[in-house]
Amino acid sequence: MVRNVLVIMVILVCTTSVVSYGVYNLKDNNKLGGISLFVLAFVTVVGSMYFLVR
Repeated sequence: MVRNVLVIMVILVCTTSVVSYGVYNLKDNNKLGGISLFVLAFVTVVGSMYFLVR
Protein backbone atom coordinates (compact mmCIF):
# COMPACT_ATOMS: atom_id res chain seq x y z
CA MET A 1 0.00 0.00 0.00
CA VAL A 2 2.75 2.45 0.96
CA ARG A 3 4.73 1.50 -2.13
CA ASN A 4 1.72 2.21 -4.37
CA VAL A 5 1.24 5.63 -2.79
CA LEU A 6 4.92 6.45 -3.31
CA VAL A 7 4.75 5.33 -6.94
CA ILE A 8 1.63 7.44 -7.53
CA MET A 9 3.30 10.49 -5.92
CA VAL A 10 6.40 10.10 -8.11
CA ILE A 11 4.23 9.71 -11.22
CA LEU A 12 2.20 12.81 -10.33
CA VAL A 13 5.35 14.88 -9.77
CA CYS A 14 6.88 13.71 -13.07
CA THR A 15 3.62 14.35 -14.93
CA THR A 16 3.24 17.82 -13.45
CA SER A 17 6.79 18.76 -14.42
CA VAL A 18 6.36 17.37 -17.95
CA VAL A 19 3.02 19.15 -18.44
CA SER A 20 4.37 22.45 -17.12
CA TYR A 21 7.37 22.06 -19.45
CA GLY A 22 4.96 21.41 -22.32
CA VAL A 23 2.93 24.52 -21.46
CA TYR A 24 6.16 26.53 -21.34
CA ASN A 25 7.01 25.21 -24.81
CA LEU A 26 3.53 26.14 -26.07
CA LYS A 27 4.27 29.76 -25.12
CA ASP A 28 7.26 29.62 -27.48
CA ASN A 29 4.98 28.51 -30.36
CA ASN A 30 6.45 25.00 -30.24
CA LYS A 31 3.00 23.44 -30.32
CA LEU A 32 4.02 20.01 -31.60
CA GLY A 33 6.56 19.51 -28.80
CA GLY A 34 4.14 20.69 -26.11
CA ILE A 35 1.27 18.52 -27.36
CA SER A 36 3.48 15.45 -27.71
CA LEU A 37 4.79 15.94 -24.16
CA PHE A 38 1.24 16.30 -22.86
CA VAL A 39 0.12 13.13 -24.67
CA LEU A 40 3.16 11.26 -23.38
CA ALA A 41 2.43 12.31 -19.80
CA PHE A 42 -1.26 11.37 -20.15
CA VAL A 43 -0.44 7.94 -21.58
CA THR A 44 2.11 7.37 -18.79
CA VAL A 45 -0.41 8.22 -16.07
CA VAL A 46 -3.18 6.08 -17.57
CA GLY A 47 -0.82 3.16 -18.12
CA SER A 48 0.56 3.35 -14.59
CA MET A 49 -2.94 3.55 -13.08
CA TYR A 50 -3.98 0.50 -15.11
CA PHE A 51 -0.83 -1.32 -14.01
CA LEU A 52 -1.40 -0.46 -10.32
CA VAL A 53 -5.10 -1.38 -10.35
CA ARG A 54 -4.47 -4.67 -12.14
